[in-house]
Amino acid sequence: MIIKEDSPIRRLPHSLDPKQMLFLNAIQYSVEMADLAFHRLTANLQSITTENPSSRPHINFLAAVQDAWSIVDSLYRLRCLLRQMPGFKKNIPEIQVFLRKTKTIEHLRNAIQHLDRQIESLLEAKLPVLGVLGWCSFWAKDSKMVSSWAIVPGSLVRSGEHSLVNPLGRPCDVPLGLITLETSGYSNCLSESMRALEPLIGELESQLRDQFSGLPTAPADFLMRKDIALNSSVSRSKESPGDNQAR
Repeated sequence: MIIKEDSPIRRLPHSLDPKQMLFLNAIQYSVEMADLAFHRLTANLQSITTENPSSRPHINFLAAVQDAWSIVDSLYRLRCLLRQMPGFKKNIPEIQVFLRKTKTIEHLRNAIQHLDRQIESLLEAKLPVLGVLGWCSFWAKDSKMVSSWAIVPGSLVRSGEHSLVNPLGRPCDVPLGLITLETSGYSNCLSESMRALEPLIGELESQLRDQFSGLPTAPADFLMRKDIALNSSVSRSKESPGDNQAR
């Protein structure tokens, strides 16, 4: 995972300004949610590329599309937080690279967020409703043969052309990489965006480590539980039609 257990982002001091603390909490969870979704997505796509075509159930495609859009949502939220976070140096190479790599994330997020308004334009452009998810995979670690794949979710309403990811001249992870999401004329290589996220978080951790050195940390990540004893005044029987109150 990008954020390690001993990261200062996880160990915020009691004395930290409450507003800055909330920003850092939001940044932490945005990064971790994107990171978790990307690991799941990569593993899922790898299984899709190696299994027999007839054994690829719809649930695999569904999970892949869900995780890809979850990454978009988390990275969009992270971009907004980084711009507004108090006490964080923003004119650093790491954040500028990340913002450039994720420039189209906002367009993708807006396209899916306002999907009801996009239907007509998608139909006119002959595009699937949830975009196209593409990636490349190597036949073997030492092989020069690579396959370009794409998941086109949904029904084929009208025939159209869908481009595949072109790996020529681009660094690609082995055995699978260049995971790219495209819709409404915009695309983003999620693999490159996630790769740019690591040095950004490293720089943020470096800044925080210097600020938080020696300070006692605040407790975090609670699990709460309350046991409730039911008495005779609380009914567990089936409610009659139209009755929504416990008797």
